[in-house]
Amino acid sequence: MTPYQDVLNNKPLSIEEKCETFDDEIILVENIKKYFFYFLGKAFEKYGQKLKKSASITSLSDLAIEAYLSESTLKRTIKNINRVQSRINLTK
Repeated sequence: MTPYQDVLNNKPLSIEEKCETFDDEIILVENIKKYFFYFLGKAFEKYGQKLKKSASITSLSDLAIEAYLSESTLKRTIKNINRVQSRINLTK
């Protein structure tokens, strides 16, 4: 199944790391990824192989960059919080 089909079937594209502090941000990043795959699928349906030459590809690439940047920043933040939290727990 392609990511586009997963989005159409409402299958979650989840971030593995979890942190209660950032539940809203995790949902936001997952939605950005879903929108990217949805729009990519719709653009491919409309343009097919001509998608490479379409102006839509620029907008899609911007959305992909935003999704990657948002997800990697969020994952790095959660990882650092979890690492610091484990150090804090050691001192208790």
